[in-house]
Amino acid sequence: MKNIVTNEVNFGSGPTQLTGPVVDGVVIRQSFVAVDSLLDTVLVMFSTYMRTNPGSIKMKVVEASSNHVVGIAVVAARDLKDNRYKAFRLNIPLLVGKKYEIRLETQHCRSGQSATAHHGRAMNDGHFFIGSKLYPKRELLCKFLYSASRDSVEIVSVYDEPFGKAITGMVSVIITHMDRPAMLQKCLESVAAQTYGALEIIVVDDGSTKECREDARRVVSQFQSSFRAKFVSHGTNMGANAARNTGYYQSSGDYVYFLDCDCFLDRDAFAVMLNALSANPKAAYAYCGYRIGDKEKLLRDFKPALLLDGNYISTMSMVRRNAFLGFDETLSRLQDWDLWLTMLRAGRHGVWVGRSLFRTPAMDGITSDSNLPWAAAYRIVRRKHLDFWKWGPRPDLKVSGMMVVFKTKDVADKAYRSVRRFYPDMRLIVVEGSGKGHECRKHFDALSQSDPNLLVLRYDYNVGHGRGMHIGMMTAQSEYVFVFDSDMEMVRHGAIEEMVAKASKSTWGIGKVVDVDDAGFNVDSSPDSIRYVHPYAMLVSRRRYMFCMPFINHGAPSLRAMINIKERGLSKKILTNFPIDNYVKHEGKVTRSKFGIGGSVGPPPKGPYTR
Repeated sequence: MKNIVTNEVNFGSGPTQLTGPVVDGVVIRQSFVAVDSLLDTVLVMFSTYMRTNPGSIKMKVVEASSNHVVGIAVVAARDLKDNRYKAFRLNIPLLVGKKYEIRLETQHCRSGQSATAHHGRAMNDGHFFIGSKLYPKRELLCKFLYSASRDSVEIVSVYDEPFGKAITGMVSVIITHMDRPAMLQKCLESVAAQTYGALEIIVVDDGSTKECREDARRVVSQFQSSFRAKFVSHGTNMGANAARNTGYYQSSGDYVYFLDCDCFLDRDAFAVMLNALSANPKAAYAYCGYRIGDKEKLLRDFKPALLLDGNYISTMSMVRRNAFLGFDETLSRLQDWDLWLTMLRAGRHGVWVGRSLFRTPAMDGITSDSNLPWAAAYRIVRRKHLDFWKWGPRPDLKVSGMMVVFKTKDVADKAYRSVRRFYPDMRLIVVEGSGKGHECRKHFDALSQSDPNLLVLRYDYNVGHGRGMHIGMMTAQSEYVFVFDSDMEMVRHGAIEEMVAKASKSTWGIGKVVDVDDAGFNVDSSPDSIRYVHPYAMLVSRRRYMFCMPFINHGAPSLRAMINIKERGLSKKILTNFPIDNYVKHEGKVTRSKFGIGGSVGPPPKGPYTR
């Protein structure tokens, strides 16, 4: 179905005109207030002076208050016509009455050969900038075309666009789905009926069949008029916790609410939980009871001592964005208990709302296919938090270590022992993907029996460097994680202490900072280069990690995160250079030289991860 334009808003009409260059390094910004819920196209007038240009022009639509990017469109500069409108196709949902900005920037457009935007006299009292200079009573010469309908719901890749700062008051509802489009329909109907209306919905399909995935996409598209929505597909089953984390990375709300697609909300569910958080500003999350069929499961007031003995808080809880620490993707059961214990270790408590707020027909959510027995899951979570039971919060757990290993027993053992030489009691996480029976797996299994502070996450395939690092970050309990390669050797004490001393509340990572291009190759520093903390030995704030793109690439595993940080203008603020080479030796490319680029990366798991 083709979209129908129902609203056209003109900016900058009038005889008085002003031209401003669209060249690399200069951003043109024009604010506007949304007058309808779906922005189909923005038409911008350009004057090219009959020149050609090899570059491209990118338009971002950004929420003015939060800096959150809600839409992007790119056009080739060579396609511009002199004194003609150029269409930027967006097809994005907006909140009526909310203030946004369009931002025009270029890639590979050179001064003296660039296209030039055409500006006219102000008519809507907007704010117009060329670079950092404000031009009062001027507006970009453009047209906003709003549409009555949308061709289809937005489909994005797993980590497509970064979010900015949280949108105040917005609730991001993250719904996990697999092969249950009919259940998803009822779930979304209960969300659409909420008395609290500032919502965005992220539905994450975790490996449905093609038919069910398309049915789910169509179901989500039916609710486009009710709230802003994204449909994200993993393509293959990665597990419920990976789906929840994916939804979080796609979200932008001030609060996040994780919802299984077979759970149906009471109409006032969100309002009740948000009121509880408002009345308890120190609480990190609000939780409720629920109904399973005809039986009601009421919970209890928050008591840390009881939480240490067993879980009584559902995954379906309202969490403040700045308190969320991520789900452990190695768990296929009791992930909610693990999350609340992780947050408890960080001093974050919950508040009980005193009533049930959702129902489910049966205890068979998205993780119902887990073959991990409850007792085994209990032992795994208990072991993970064992030191908490023994000693409570420990100062030395401010930092834990983590490395990813694939069939490199000798060098990985050297890295492990070099760290243990200087930090014998530090918690270490090894993400091991060599497979059953491999000498490397057997070696680290044996080490874990003699080292009580070593946790080995076992995979039967090469999980990949970036993915393995992300799993390690989600498993760690400490404030900071010292990430190191398996071919690194620590030769001197003091690196971790020095890096922690340099860290501030805003720090994302500390290590050797270099400049790279968008493919991860070293380049000279320039406005286009990306400030990159090399991951062979770096300290990462676990809390700040959750506010940026995750580790995902196999090569240059932190590149996506660094690009995200650069786009948000934070590279110099939250990335800190440190002379790590004074403390470690890095052999480099050991796995690549032995197996190619890290060996063959296996598929995401279809069953539970094992330890």
